Amino acid sequence: MSGLGRIALVLLLCIAIAPSASAAPKQLVISQPADAVTLDPHMHSAQETLSILLNVFESLVEFTDKYEPVPALAVSWKQIEPTVWRFSLRKGVTFHNGEPFTAKAVKFSVDRLLDPNQKAPMGTRLQALKEARVVDDYTVDIATKEPYAPVLYILSLYLAVVPPEAVKQMGDTKFGLAGIGTGPYRVAKWVKDQELVLEANAKYWKGAPRVQRVVWKPIPEDSARVAALQTGEVDIITAVPPDRWKDIQQGKGTRISAKTGTMLYIGMDALNPPFNDVRVRRAMNHAVDVDTIIKKILLNTADRMNGPFFKTTLGYDPGVPLFKYDPALAKKLLAEAGHPNGFETVISTYPSSEGTTNVMEVAETGAYQRQQVGIRS
Repeated sequence: MSGLGRIALVLLLCIAIAPSASAAPKQLVISQPADAVTLDPHMHSAQETLSILLNVFESLVEFTDKYEPVPALAVSWKQIEPTVWRFSLRKGVTFHNGEPFTAKAVKFSVDRLLDPNQKAPMGTRLQALKEARVVDDYTVDIATKEPYAPVLYILSLYLAVVPPEAVKQMGDTKFGLAGIGTGPYRVAKWVKDQELVLEANAKYWKGAPRVQRVVWKPIPEDSARVAALQTGEVDIITAVPPDRWKDIQQGKGTRISAKTGTMLYIGMDALNPPFNDVRVRRAMNHAVDVDTIIKKILLNTADRMNGPFFKTTLGYDPGVPLFKYDPALAKKLLAEAGHPNGFETVISTYPSSEGTTNVMEVAETGAYQRQQVGIRS
């Protein structure tokens, strides 16, 4: 059984927007709870960082809202063996520093992500890959360790292509401050925890973006972020608190846009005690009143999940039953597993993630409910 607990919610990835008087403003100011942790797309696992860097870096393939793969830095691809995919690359593309985009850049990026010495957080998402092989300047083969159906999808999410020469010359630390990609925007200025300024890439292969300048301003506090939107200090905010949805939606000149996205869950280590006992994992699930959390804390802005896969995700099974809130059963299961008095554990919480609000309140409520059956954290 997976180590991923089934105490899970899918939240609505929610942003609030102040519509501009112009269809294409010269500048757009966006605020989210946290700043980027780095401008190196391989060396992070933070949603806020990803939201910024998706404008700076690109992969071989993109996916539409209907989950259909479309060309990006690769113009076409085909599966030539059960474990090998061949990509024909887009010609005439350059990185923001003028370095040409070729198959060597793809291989370098794959090698870097898979290098155990690099310890790239994004590399952990690409462990299905075996290697990349250069066929010629604009053809590259990517091999998986075994046949792997979602290869295009994981490449679209986690294989950001970086410029080999720039990374080698600058080193990881300096490259992490530079953010040199092939995307529609280039990094113009970054003052950590104050603002990050992106400017339109005039040489972008799709054509220069209509919005010339995008400014990202981190505002950690929810109410301050909402106030910044309402006063016109920023144009877009993410992670809108559920209790502010209504007044923003009904406010003059503001609106809410939401899409299913972020998942809140408790990950349990199923390989080591005490969570290697399925009875303990079941007790964890029966101890938490997820429905009440959704209703009272998240104000019905979340959907309950029946496992680690959401309904739009590959592998989702609608037949998997939900865990019923049953503290008595949780205590019984703990006793059967050898923990009649419960046990202590540590649960790490990540309080900030784009589109996610009330995370700490959800975590604290869950901790209190688990404590009632003897699971102290």
